[in-house]
Amino acid sequence: MDNRDIRLPDLARAAGVSVATVSRVLGGRGRVADATAAKVRDAVERLGYSRSTLLPESPSRLIAVLLPPAAAGWQVETAAALTHAVAAAGHVAVSGSAAGTACAAWLGFDAPELPDGYAGPVAHLGDAVEIASGLGDALRHLAALGHRRVGLVTQDGALGAACRDAFLASHPSAGHVKPADLARWIVPTANDESAGGRAMRELLDSTCTAVVCSTDAQLFGALDAVRAVKLSVPRDVSVLGIGDDPRMPFTGPAATMVRIDPAAVADTVLRSVLAAIAGSGEPGSPVQPAAAPAELIVRSSTGPARGVR
Repeated sequence: MDNRDIRLPDLARAAGVSVATVSRVLGGRGRVADATAAKVRDAVERLGYSRSTLLPESPSRLIAVLLPPAAAGWQVETAAALTHAVAAAGHVAVSGSAAGTACAAWLGFDAPELPDGYAGPVAHLGDAVEIASGLGDALRHLAALGHRRVGLVTQDGALGAACRDAFLASHPSAGHVKPADLARWIVPTANDESAGGRAMRELLDSTCTAVVCSTDAQLFGALDAVRAVKLSVPRDVSVLGIGDDPRMPFTGPAATMVRIDPAAVADTVLRSVLAAIAGSGEPGSPVQPAAAPAELIVRSSTGPARGVR
């Protein structure tokens, strides 16, 4: 067998141990009996296994930080904050194209496609944000303004699923309208302005008086769509979003947002991941970071529903 084709399962079979044990020995983390570690090193030598020369850093210092294909603005900012935090902790952040079994941990917003043989910690970054709590506060804010026909513009992936679940659980009409009817006010679409505009027009046709957008790009498109049909925000329709990038106070009107703090998310995730790397958890088990709060910031893009003024 060409030594470039050797994978961790091959080493595990040759050494008579588990893939997780091989990963711990090669990554230099966790507790492994001396005799067991010697078996793994012997298998490495016999099979001629070597790590990629494209990753010169110590394997135990590499942490994969992955973004979904169409990331929301706050997700991009969180990945950047996490990259800086990883470096400050003495590790090296790598992207999916450079990551592999050599990484000490994999972090991503969606469930990552892990390389064959990887047995280290995996952290789902969406678990580190209280999306349900923040979106629940936003929907209660709209309900207090008299809105009952509230729509959601969302996207695919873990973020979209979290938003849909929170939307259905906290919708102002929950308990009064069948879930199937509420689902008609959810428009899954791409994360870009044109898609956000099309979704807003669809929800306006459904006579929604308020719309929540799960990304900043969708929100900008939604605002443009309202202006294009000669309606006004918030007089005719209230609009709010998730993320709160620096442009949101200047959207005209200033956008009400569920704010997510990228630095807080990065901090809570990295604390949990470093503890897992140090060996406090089972290899291959999901990391469960504490969730950073998502805070509702009320600005002028939300107002009383028509007929409630």
